[in-house]
Amino acid sequence: MYILIRFDWDRDLYTYVLSFHHSSIHNHWIFSFNFNRHLIGFFIFVLSLAVSSLINKDKVESVVSSFFSVGS
Repeated sequence: MYILIRFDWDRDLYTYVLSFHHSSIHNHWIFSFNFNRHLIGFFIFVLSLAVSSLINKDKVESVVSSFFSVGS
Protein backbone atom coordinates (compact mmCIF):
# COMPACT_ATOMS: atom_id res chain seq x y z
CA MET A 1 0.00 0.00 0.00
CA TYR A 2 1.32 3.45 -0.89
CA ILE A 3 -0.09 6.88 -0.04
CA LEU A 4 1.34 10.08 -1.49
CA ILE A 5 0.29 13.62 -0.55
CA ARG A 6 1.86 16.43 -2.54
CA PHE A 7 1.70 20.21 -2.09
CA ASP A 8 3.36 22.64 -4.49
CA TRP A 9 3.82 26.40 -4.16
CA ASP A 10 5.37 27.96 -7.25
CA ARG A 11 5.61 31.50 -5.85
CA ASP A 12 8.08 30.62 -3.09
CA LEU A 13 9.38 27.48 -4.78
CA TYR A 14 8.09 25.33 -1.94
CA THR A 15 7.54 21.69 -2.68
CA TYR A 16 6.25 19.34 -0.01
CA VAL A 17 5.92 15.63 -0.63
CA LEU A 18 4.59 13.48 2.18
CA SER A 19 4.55 9.76 1.47
CA PHE A 20 3.63 6.66 3.42
CA HIS A 21 4.56 3.17 2.28
CA HIS A 22 3.60 -0.08 3.94
CA SER A 23 6.18 -2.85 3.68
CA SER A 24 4.43 -6.21 3.63
CA ILE A 25 7.78 -7.96 3.93
CA HIS A 26 8.72 -6.29 7.22
CA ASN A 27 5.13 -5.41 8.23
CA HIS A 28 5.75 -1.77 9.06
CA TRP A 29 5.03 1.69 7.68
CA ILE A 30 7.77 3.87 6.23
CA PHE A 31 7.15 7.56 5.71
CA SER A 32 9.14 10.42 4.29
CA PHE A 33 8.69 14.16 3.94
CA ASN A 34 10.66 15.93 1.21
CA PHE A 35 10.77 19.69 0.77
CA ASN A 36 13.07 22.56 -0.14
CA ARG A 37 16.14 23.78 1.76
CA HIS A 38 14.20 26.14 4.07
CA LEU A 39 12.86 23.26 6.13
CA ILE A 40 15.99 21.13 6.49
CA GLY A 41 15.59 20.87 10.27
CA PHE A 42 12.15 19.31 9.95
CA PHE A 43 13.46 16.95 7.28
CA ILE A 44 16.13 15.68 9.67
CA PHE A 45 13.48 15.20 12.38
CA VAL A 46 11.21 13.19 10.08
CA LEU A 47 14.13 11.20 8.71
CA SER A 48 15.06 10.20 12.25
CA LEU A 49 11.48 9.08 12.86
CA ALA A 50 11.54 7.00 9.67
CA VAL A 51 14.74 5.29 10.76
CA SER A 52 13.37 4.77 14.26
CA SER A 53 10.20 3.23 12.87
CA LEU A 54 12.30 0.47 11.40
CA ILE A 55 13.69 -0.26 14.86
CA ASN A 56 10.84 0.27 17.31
CA LYS A 57 7.29 1.41 16.55
CA ASP A 58 6.49 2.24 20.20
CA LYS A 59 9.52 4.52 20.41
CA VAL A 60 8.38 6.44 17.33
CA GLU A 61 4.88 6.92 18.73
CA SER A 62 6.42 8.26 21.93
CA VAL A 63 8.67 10.69 20.03
CA VAL A 64 5.79 11.93 17.86
CA SER A 65 3.56 12.36 20.90
CA SER A 66 6.19 14.35 22.80
CA PHE A 67 6.95 16.48 19.71
CA PHE A 68 3.33 17.56 19.32
CA SER A 69 2.80 18.09 23.06
CA VAL A 70 5.81 20.44 23.15
CA GLY A 71 4.56 22.33 20.10
CA SER A 72 1.10 22.98 21.56
